Amino acid sequence: MRDYYIFRSGTLSRQDNTLMLNVADEAGFEKKVPIPVEDVDSIFVFGELNLNTKLLNFLNQHNIMVHIFNYYGFYSGTFYPREFLNAGDVIVRQSQPDIPSLMAIEGNIREIYYRAFPLIINQPIEFEKRVKHPPDNMMNAFISFMNSLVYTAVLKEIYRTQLNPTVSFLHEPSYRRFSLALDVAEIFKPIFADRIIFSLMNNNKITEKHFDKDLNYAYLLESGRKIVVQEFDEKMNTTVHHKQLQRNVSYRRII
Repeated sequence: MRDYYIFRSGTLSRQDNTLMLNVADEAGFEKKVPIPVEDVDSIFVFGELNLNTKLLNFLNQHNIMVHIFNYYGFYSGTFYPREFLNAGDVIVRQSQPDIPSLMAIEGNIREIYYRAFPLIINQPIEFEKRVKHPPDNMMNAFISFMNSLVYTAVLKEIYRTQLNPTVSFLHEPSYRRFSLALDVAEIFKPIFADRIIFSLMNNNKITEKHFDKDLNYAYLLESGRKIVVQEFDEKMNTTVHHKQLQRNVSYRRII
């Protein structure tokens, strides 16, 4: 099973017992792309995609999550199928500890870490502080996009456990967000998000040309997103030797 990333606009529908993606090719002609449902782990939507309830019910049957990104490449939300691994005992035990004071400590450490980015990246960058909603320059836009990819990867794995994604320990549990995914994502942001940023920028695979100049470079263009997504997917499938398991596992499996 693998992730599918959809950049083109079109329609995703159920056809018999599989998925069918209807999009226009580069010449403007309609193109039908069958997607075997048994092969789908998650779907990432970056284009304007038409869906219907017949499709959503089908995705729900197969426990397939759909992550939606808006026009600017910012994470909007996830179609989260009905929970299929419910366990009251796990949720009770998960909910016992108080929210520690680590929240402020973690935030302060990350701010200091961000100050080193201009020293790590060999391109001239404008990056004084982290700005999220919305990003105000190229680096903040790049970091936000990478963090969204890590967050959705973590959320997908939490869904396959009996843990409740709203019960967190580092981020304050709140309404309308999966705080536990934010917690776990913090572990993997330096490993996946930041290292990919450093690699792509230091090898000049991502430069200012991949961002919208008219928006102060705060918008990662589709050409840039495709490069980043490919690098992220390859990184997640990379295997390393796990000392405790005593075998090679993928970074996706480590999450």
